[in-house]
Amino acid sequence: MLLNYFLLAFRNITKQRGFAVVNMLGLAVGLASALFILLFVKDELTFDTMHPNAASTYRMGYSLQFPNGEKEAAPYAPAGWDNYIQANYEGIGAITGYDNYGMPASIQYEPKDRIILTEDIIWAESSITDVIHLPIARGDSKTPLKGINSFVLTESAARELFGDEDPINKSVIISHQYATRQNKINLVVTAVMKDLPSNSHVNPKYIVNILALKQFTPELENLLNTSMGEGNNRYFTQSYFVCTDEKKIPIIQADLQKRANEMVTNNHWDFKLTPVIRKITDIHFDKEMDWTIDHKTTADIKYIYVFITIAILILLVAGINYNQSLHCQIRKSCP
Repeated sequence: MLLNYFLLAFRNITKQRGFAVVNMLGLAVGLASALFILLFVKDELTFDTMHPNAASTYRMGYSLQFPNGEKEAAPYAPAGWDNYIQANYEGIGAITGYDNYGMPASIQYEPKDRIILTEDIIWAESSITDVIHLPIARGDSKTPLKGINSFVLTESAARELFGDEDPINKSVIISHQYATRQNKINLVVTAVMKDLPSNSHVNPKYIVNILALKQFTPELENLLNTSMGEGNNRYFTQSYFVCTDEKKIPIIQADLQKRANEMVTNNHWDFKLTPVIRKITDIHFDKEMDWTIDHKTTADIKYIYVFITIAILILLVAGINYNQSLHCQIRKSCP
């Protein structure tokens, strides 16, 4: 019986080819449109899920509230807060931090007299590979930033800078208006990583060991590890920590708030400083601040629901329209 329906439908379709083509084309366009929308939704909903321990990794930032009611927020935390958390709370795993100074850095490869200006660069602690997904393709895959003069770059950046040459162990010269005080420093390529996925909030093309800046920032190691935002040489970084016990986050938040209040009192600041802690899988949809290093606009989750609804409606309309057209062809009642 079912075979007869298929044969009847096939005969009617061949008799009304134009009508059939239009119907099938409408169904195909509907399916393709819904598929592209759902792929976009999947990309948005899987933001930052590629990082190691993504479900238990947190970022720290802060918000300021001024007496006139104005508010500001920034994805930075006083250097040393991550070490303090790791030392004082159980269940804290890896910690790391990095900085990006804005303004282009100059990267020079002398043998080919090639210079690249880029803002897609971060100055990171060597532990960044324990927290952030860095898919190393060549070179030192375990400790690519172990050496003070270590330099890691993506495959596309390597092709741009070195051409067809193997970049591993090649020397480059880098300078930056703020980070190196316009001085030149020599770095060695220790690893090349695959281009980072677009749905990662951390996707630099170049990574330098932050300790390469020791000669330009007095007591940099001490600032990174123990400064806690106190003193005249306060240092802030984009900081992360892994916490396997989510119940500890409110306790850590309250502890950091006490320390923030002490900072405000000791420095006679006229604003309120509030530490902010976010799970990295949530920051893409965070409305309080932009956590990306290149100031991309964060997403609004309600638009994701709108896109999902549109995709479902497209599928329903395309399916109903095609089903009715096929039905009328079988019954020979098409207009």
